[in-house]
Amino acid sequence: MELQVKLLRVLETQSVVGETPIPLNVRLVAATNQNPEQAIEGGRSVAILSFRLNVFPIDLPPRREREDDGALLGDYFLEQLNKGEPTRKRFTAAATERLKAPRGRASSAS
Repeated sequence: MELQVKLLRVLETQSVVGETPIPLNVRLVAATNQNPEQAIEGGRSVAILSFRLNVFPIDLPPRREREDDGALLGDYFLEQLNKGEPTRKRFTAAATERLKAPRGRASSAS
């Protein structure tokens, strides 16, 4: 809670306070795997901080509900590797299926 209060102060004053205040010009992206309303009700989160962070909410379903994301991200990062290195690496069909499987579970094909 103490850290949340400090973060709220930084967001409100747009500066870090110390011997000499340091002005900030930042954008903050925050993510949680918990329900913010429940965290506030349970006393684990400061309500005003949640309000400040909830400027542009994006509801993203859990990874287990987005099977294709793993393969898409894997392809993207492998493409970046191939651009930076003199390689032409590709995922096998089995590796692509593994990337599609929810974390911690291999598909029936593996």
